[in-house]
Amino acid sequence: MVTQPMPKSSPHRFVNAGTPWELGLSEAQQALQRGDLRGRVRLQVDGGLKTGRDVIIATLPGAEEFGFGTAPLVAAGCLMARQCHLNTCPAGIATQREDLRAKFTGTPEDIICFFTSVAEEVREILALLGYRRLNDVIGHAELLETRLLAPPVAARPAQTLPTLVHAAIELVRPAEDGAFYAGAISASG
Repeated sequence: MVTQPMPKSSPHRFVNAGTPWELGLSEAQQALQRGDLRGRVRLQVDGGLKTGRDVIIATLPGAEEFGFGTAPLVAAGCLMARQCHLNTCPAGIATQREDLRAKFTGTPEDIICFFTSVAEEVREILALLGYRRLNDVIGHAELLETRLLAPPVAARPAQTLPTLVHAAIELVRPAEDGAFYAGAISASG
């Protein structure tokens, strides 16, 4: 059996189906703590991680491992042409054809530079939060603040499903007096 992606024009195509990893991670952390099982597993987050801020936001609810997919590929020269399965990758990354592989200009140093940048941003944010190590903030969801945002402007009037309110997560920085204040920590680059 051969599987293929659904055409964009298909009425049966699901876009952005499922829930964000933030919700699943938070629920998993809480369930494992209630069952006194948290020390027996390592939680991994994968999906859309690009910056050190993303790593911190994943760590605070309980993640200990992080899966990066697209961002390191782009750092290595991926053009995101979405042709990986066709053996015609124009960047020469996902192909066995020698003529296309010769076009690949990426180096291991490109990937090292990307992850070094992510690690430096993680260290900067940890310092702003008053911590030295990533392990010190695992499971400290109290350092997160949820902000409710307005529904998307492009909501369809004929849509029968209730409009969802999107939530954004913002880092909160402890002050010297022990109170927590919202910190404007933006992703670099």
